[in-house]
Amino acid sequence: MEQNRHAEAAPDPFADSPESLLSNTFAEDRQSIPFPQESAATKPVDSVEQETTLLLRTVLGQIDEELQLVYDQSDLNEARIEILKALSLAHPQGCTQVELAQSLGQSEANISAMVARMRRDGWVYRIRSQADRRKSNLLLTTKSLQILGQVQGQINQLLTRLFASLHQNESQQLLSLLGKLHLRLTSSAHPAAPVEYLKTAGKQSERPVA
Repeated sequence: MEQNRHAEAAPDPFADSPESLLSNTFAEDRQSIPFPQESAATKPVDSVEQETTLLLRTVLGQIDEELQLVYDQSDLNEARIEILKALSLAHPQGCTQVELAQSLGQSEANISAMVARMRRDGWVYRIRSQADRRKSNLLLTTKSLQILGQVQGQINQLLTRLFASLHQNESQQLLSLLGKLHLRLTSSAHPAAPVEYLKTAGKQSERPVA
């Protein structure tokens, strides 16, 4: 019994060790630090906004996959399709490389590299402008006109199938709601942008075509 009392009273050899002192210090610090109060900035977003965002991203991803299948069948990518569509609007007289870049909202250097590859692959060709011999116009080849018509027809069928479950008024409502979100995102990215810019933002693609 005497030995047990001495054993219980024996000092802990690790009580004053650096590890023990450090642990006690952290414990005291945690008690002295006030727990932050929940604010509007730290409060989780409502589940409706979260679910809507996730669903939008999922649907857009699925649409991109469907469109990519169409592009893969034509041996074209989305960037080249956009260039062909822009040139088709200027057919049959064509347009200059500068005009093409402006219509797509891209830099001329970016368009120049893409056009060079498309000329090499037989999608577009260049001729001297009849109005100004110092300029050259870009035109679509016969192959481009045929493929573009096929691709556009497949895309139209795809979109018709995707939106078949929506009534006309529902499609209009969806377009209006997405337009509001786009306007909000545009105004956040360009807080000093004029109202007219915000109304027309997004009509030209901001995605690089290279």
